[in-house]
Amino acid sequence: MTTDGATDKALLEAWREGDVAAGRELFSRHYRSVSRFFRNKAPADHEDLTQGTFLACLRHRDTIRDGQRFLPYLLTIARNELYTHIARVNRSPFDPLLTTARAARTGPATRVERDQSSCRLRAALRELPLELQTAIELHYWEDLTTVELATVLGRPQGTIKTRLRRARQLLSNKLDQSDAWLDAQLREHAG
Repeated sequence: MTTDGATDKALLEAWREGDVAAGRELFSRHYRSVSRFFRNKAPADHEDLTQGTFLACLRHRDTIRDGQRFLPYLLTIARNELYTHIARVNRSPFDPLLTTARAARTGPATRVERDQSSCRLRAALRELPLELQTAIELHYWEDLTTVELATVLGRPQGTIKTRLRRARQLLSNKLDQSDAWLDAQLREHAG
C-alpha cells in the first residue's frame, strides 16, 4: 500500500493485514503528539512512556473499534501509560482529578529529593528501638492493622496503639517535621 495521503483508517486496516510500512507511517504521524503529551507531564520519562504507548498499541491494535479515530485511541493508551507510571513512581494509587503533574513527582529533581528524604527517614527509623521500628514499618509499609500488629508482636492492641503513637512522635522529633508530613513520608517510602 502507498502510504502517501492515506487516511489513518486506511493505514490501520493495512497494518492489521500485515503491512509494516502502514503501521510505521501511522506511528510516525502521531509520534509528535504522543511525545508532547508526555513531555508536559513526565519530562524525564517522556521517551520511555512514548515508546511504551506505541508498544501497547502494537499489542492491542485489533481492539480499536471501526469508525474510531486513531489519535484519540492512541492518546487513551498514552493516558493509561501515564497513570500507571505515576502510580508506580509514587508507589501508591492517586486521583487524576486531584493530583497535579508536579505533585506526581515524576521528574529527576523530585526523584533525587525523594531519595534524600527516604535516606533521612530510614536513618531515623534505625535509631528507634527495634520493636517501635518494626511496629511502624509493618503498619505503614505492610498495611497491618493494630489488631494484626498485636498478633505479630505478641502485645495487646492498646499497647500497639501507644507504641505507634510513640514511634511517630520520636520520628517527628528526630526529623523535625509535623505528624502529617511524617505520615505521608512513611506511606510514600514503603519498602
